Amino acid sequence: FFGDSNRNRDYAGFGNIAYDIVPGLEASVALRYDKETRRQTVSPYNSGGVPGAVNRASFDKWQPKVTLAYKPNDDVNVYASYGEGFRSGQFNQNGTAAAAQAAGVAGVSDRVPQENTLTYEIGTKLQLADRRVRIDAALFDTRVKNQQYFVFIGAIGAQVLVPIDKVKLTGGEVLVTADMGGGLSAYAGFGYTDSTIKRYLVTPADVGNRAPYVPKTTINGGLQYRTPLTDSLGLFARADYRRLGRQYWDPENATARSNVSLADFRLGIEDPNGGWSVIGSLENAFDKKYNSEYVAGGFAHAATPRVWRIDLRYNF
Repeated sequence: FFGDSNRNRDYAGFGNIAYDIVPGLEASVALRYDKETRRQTVSPYNSGGVPGAVNRASFDKWQPKVTLAYKPNDDVNVYASYGEGFRSGQFNQNGTAAAAQAAGVAGVSDRVPQENTLTYEIGTKLQLADRRVRIDAALFDTRVKNQQYFVFIGAIGAQVLVPIDKVKLTGGEVLVTADMGGGLSAYAGFGYTDSTIKRYLVTPADVGNRAPYVPKTTINGGLQYRTPLTDSLGLFARADYRRLGRQYWDPENATARSNVSLADFRLGIEDPNGGWSVIGSLENAFDKKYNSEYVAGGFAHAATPRVWRIDLRYNF
């Protein structure tokens, strides 16, 4: 199953038109087109598929987006939008479809279909307290067709991509940022997503379960401090916190990752006018051990451990 190579080529174009219907009310229409061509060359030594075969496929989609935004004044913006999205299809390793069928596993193909999404969203952007506080909030409803999902199929001893035929994602998010004065600012955000598998040919019994890799809640927040030390030297400090909610790894909802809390810190000096900076950072500062990916059967990918670095920037 491992004797193949792939070559991909992508094309995309995008345009947007905005029109003021009346003062404060704007309608915009955007359109994007993506096309991807893929070629899979199968090794003559492949023992599970068609040795020496050359498989070709192309995937494309027009993706419109329509937005209606109402801005009664400079501090209030309310909007509603509809949009479509696209993720290219691709090839599984050649021969997995026949092997899966022989083992009695449905829904596996050598060619994985493209993933399409439809999203409805309403939201608002508000500025309060003399524009020192900003609130961004949104509600969304997303329908995903052929969500691509990696699964290990023990019957054929291979990890393959399969489509989860239909998934529904409904939720919302809110972000509050505040200028607290004296160079100190803060932010806090919360997100909620209710995910439901609506159709899954590989395992129909999983319909109604939560979609894999989608945490129900996310929380983030942080503080940032900037102050001049002299006319040509400033201090920069920042602390960020993220909490990833419990998520399932599989459509069966049999294995899950518990909540994960992460912290990042940054500290350095900079030119108050933006000419240069020297910033040290710690990501995953407390070296939290957790998996970023897991496939039933015990195939796990550990997330990035603690990372430190120094960034030097100079603007010419």
